[in-house]
Amino acid sequence: MAGFLYFIPGAHGAGAEQLDAAGLGETLKGLPLESGGIDKGPTGGGGVLIRLTNRAHAPRLCYDSETQIWRACAGGKFHLGYEREHPPTPEDLARPDQIDGHRVLLEDGNNWLIPVARVSGGGSPVFRLDVDEDGNWIAGEPPYALKALVDDAENVWQQLVAIASAGEEKARDLKITVEHDLGIRGLAANYAVGRFEVAALGLLDNRSALPLIDWPTIVADMEAQKKTLVPIKDEEAGSSDGPDPDGLPTSSGGAASHPDTGRPTQTSTG
Repeated sequence: MAGFLYFIPGAHGAGAEQLDAAGLGETLKGLPLESGGIDKGPTGGGGVLIRLTNRAHAPRLCYDSETQIWRACAGGKFHLGYEREHPPTPEDLARPDQIDGHRVLLEDGNNWLIPVARVSGGGSPVFRLDVDEDGNWIAGEPPYALKALVDDAENVWQQLVAIASAGEEKARDLKITVEHDLGIRGLAANYAVGRFEVAALGLLDNRSALPLIDWPTIVADMEAQKKTLVPIKDEEAGSSDGPDPDGLPTSSGGAASHPDTGRPTQTSTG
């Protein structure tokens, strides 16, 4: 196993200015890096090689066209490489302060931790504590790494509600089309990756954003309800095929498909 290597052609260092100019500032910001100048890289000319340090399996800080795979990124501003026999794994790329969520099997055959940005009851699962004007504790803003994802997750949720309300398919079979960058932003909260790293490993399909809204928990709640509900005759209960007030379809007998899990939301600390 090994991580990624980065080559910035023509550069003579790997400071914040060089990383930002190459389009790597956001991906590598705040992470420990090791760099070194080389005379010949993937472009045939010189530049600087960069790797993440403090990793169990850091790649060799060298360029070797025989044992490494390289691709040009950001219009050639940098090149991304990794060991041909040892593509990076989640363990190689994990950020030190990961956000809890669901481990999802992605297209590389590994389980990646996708953070939950919207719990099934609504709101962010993690937030700063704040007080109202009377001094009562309330839920404040989510941490920086999760803040942008909260709006993303709400957008996904609203798409699901719209699809479910239209009755196009059963709730547990819902699949939505989202921006590919949405799944990447979810991964980037927990791993040192951006769109080029994710594409190099071939990780995503169009369902990768669903864990952001705690969809696995919602499905599990629906399945648990189905096992405990007592069937009611149609003439006694009336029709129960329509969506609940929040827009998701109801399960057999009319029970809501996403019960309150008791987890805090952004308007209440419990």
